Amino acid sequence: MTWDPDRNGYYFNRFIDNCVNSNHFKRDSEECSNFIDESVALLSTCINPKHYDNQIKKFDSTGIAIGYIQSGKTSSMEAVSNLARDNGFKLIIVMSGTVGNLTVQTQERLFNTMRGIGWKRIYIPEARKSF
Repeated sequence: MTWDPDRNGYYFNRFIDNCVNSNHFKRDSEECSNFIDESVALLSTCINPKHYDNQIKKFDSTGIAIGYIQSGKTSSMEAVSNLARDNGFKLIIVMSGTVGNLTVQTQERLFNTMRGIGWKRIYIPEARKSF
């Protein structure tokens, strides 16, 4: 079951504008349009937080971001998280890798793009220690 997330929210559009301003892609480009559509498609497979009618349906799938270095994994997480915030999600959890410097880099990027009223960001550095 899917739904159509609102793609015109403040946080998501601020994130897209930041990508455009940093020359990640051009606003009117096909790449930008595809990135937006893919982000909306990913969120649309999650429960709709505004219309769940007190019935949380069981989802039989889990998502994971896997890809090459610089392939857009973190950008995708940032986009979907900001889109989720605009669409009423109250909690977003991102679990990052175990390589210390890459985990810190991901944390810094997420903290930079997921900021503003209503965001409470928590980072647990002890979680990256080896077991």
